[in-house]
Amino acid sequence: MSFSLITVLLAVSLFQEPATKPAPAEPAIPDKMKVSYILGQQYGEGLSRDSIDISIEEFVKGFEDGSAGKNKFSQEEIQKVMSELRTYAMAKAQARRQKELSENTVKAEKFLAENQKKDGIQTMENGIQYKVLTQGSGEKPTAESRVKVHYRGRLIDGKEFDSSYKRNKPAEFRLNGVIKGWQESLVEMPVGSKWEVFIPPALGYGERGTPNIPANSLLIFEIELLEIL
Repeated sequence: MSFSLITVLLAVSLFQEPATKPAPAEPAIPDKMKVSYILGQQYGEGLSRDSIDISIEEFVKGFEDGSAGKNKFSQEEIQKVMSELRTYAMAKAQARRQKELSENTVKAEKFLAENQKKDGIQTMENGIQYKVLTQGSGEKPTAESRVKVHYRGRLIDGKEFDSSYKRNKPAEFRLNGVIKGWQESLVEMPVGSKWEVFIPPALGYGERGTPNIPANSLLIFEIELLEIL
């Protein structure tokens, strides 16, 4: 017989806690109607997103049979169908990803082409565009420098994805530990400078993206170089 860690911890706590301590309150019972709807909505949304066409009638029958411990298909049939479904879903997900990559690349190129025509915009050889908001007079960091900066980052649709200003705390890091776009911009900035920097996807997070930055996104940063540490 095996015991889970939580079972062991609960057993130990019974010997450690005073006998007079009141028992913990029973967890609140979730609203059955809301839970039922939300589970159905979430499942349906997932199927729709993956463009999987199903019969609602058969889905309900399968749910009822499963709840009753019944199944009209053999395990071999189930495994075959589920394998086919996984292959289909993976292909659809890959197609969605390729579409997103292509669309975001086009958006980035179009944005940069228009942006470079604006007053004050300068372009580096690597394709990074920038606008000097404040020109400092201090030293410039090297690729190995540790720096202190304030910054905010947004996408071309204006969505802000990060900001040290909102945290009221400057960021500190080594330049060789951040994205290429930051490395190649900051080595050109004297301490005391504040620039608006437009970073092409390849010098940002590229095709991998992040949880809040779509793949192949152009990044716009307002960067203030406060100090070389």
